[in-house]
Amino acid sequence: MSETSTTTRPILEGAWKMRTPWIAIPGLLWASVAFGQATPARSLIQNAGFEDEGGLAQGWGLLWTRDRDVGGAALDASVKHLGGHALRVSHKGDKDWSMQQAQKVAVSPQDIFIVSGWVKCEGVEGAVSLSVTTEDAQGKVIQWMHGRQDARGTHDWQELKGRFIVPQNCVAIRFRVTGSGPGTAWFDDLSLTKEGNVAEMAKQTGLERTVTFESATLAVSLDLSSALLSVRDKRNGKVWPQAALGEGLVVRKGAKLEAATGVRLELLDVLNGLTVEATLAASPTAPELAVELKGQGKLQSALKFPQPFAPEPGAFLVIPLNEGILYPVDDQTVRPLRLVGYGGHGICMAWFGLTDSQFKSGVMAIIETPDDMSIQMLRDKDGRLTVQPIWEASRGEFAYPR
Repeated sequence: MSETSTTTRPILEGAWKMRTPWIAIPGLLWASVAFGQATPARSLIQNAGFEDEGGLAQGWGLLWTRDRDVGGAALDASVKHLGGHALRVSHKGDKDWSMQQAQKVAVSPQDIFIVSGWVKCEGVEGAVSLSVTTEDAQGKVIQWMHGRQDARGTHDWQELKGRFIVPQNCVAIRFRVTGSGPGTAWFDDLSLTKEGNVAEMAKQTGLERTVTFESATLAVSLDLSSALLSVRDKRNGKVWPQAALGEGLVVRKGAKLEAATGVRLELLDVLNGLTVEATLAASPTAPELAVELKGQGKLQSALKFPQPFAPEPGAFLVIPLNEGILYPVDDQTVRPLRLVGYGGHGICMAWFGLTDSQFKSGVMAIIETPDDMSIQMLRDKDGRLTVQPIWEASRGEFAYPR
């Protein structure tokens, strides 16, 4: 029997159906497709090594601190990683500080960037970070610390490096170094490079747009360009589409299982640079779709798959928090939550669900590997609440099937 992790199924009117065992279908017909890799561009940071003095640091703004007269920034010729200088920031306050690039960088949604730099810390009690601010077309900041990479404590030169994806509605980013709490940090050889675009990567695969498979009770359609599912319950005709709320997953290969009741995919998790094998298989008789994920490698950011199902107006989320809560998806006063599946202050049972507006049908997801996972409530493009599983690292790795 498989080590399946998420079982998602439409439900009979007026009842939640219990899960039945799923037997894996052997055999795989691969459709191998070449995948184009983007070539990293030059760094988009001005004076990234702090060699162009021009005053304090040409191309950079002045140091900002939350409290007055608690910090200072200067070029340091005695402590540096490469070249002749590094930027030294000393801070005595308990609150935050920042220093940013003078110029913004124009971007498009789903652009992929690598942020990196060398940092040395001395007595940093909070954290120092490399990140970007994201801005919309009106110049309003969407997020103050996107793609954040942290360092803290006391240590010699250490490289911070990570990827981020530009969110929807973002047209510009601005690189900056930030920190909080007392301590001294040195920054040198910083870099911000564009690596590609998720949407363009998906187009380069050359895969057919959709793959379909059926069982006695379900008809499933998978959009390979977005990894989105649409599931039709043959018993009542109800269709459950998914909402495009995740980021950074590209389908590189895909093929139906031999019995034609499922599909196996090779996914690229762009943020982690991780290859993930996803198997989706419908039970031959039960209204049930089993999903299993396998991968080996570092997991710096949580993996989000499958995507959440899109709620209709008037629907409810069913969340086993405390004694169980029905969340109206249209209620704008509800604060979206992230709830762990493996301990206190999270869900008390490893499942979650979504109903229709009439309580006649629904979708229930049962998590069979609740360790190292959470569920994330979030809002779709229409502002309605929905929910999806979030797969977290086990000792820094993807480690085991989910």
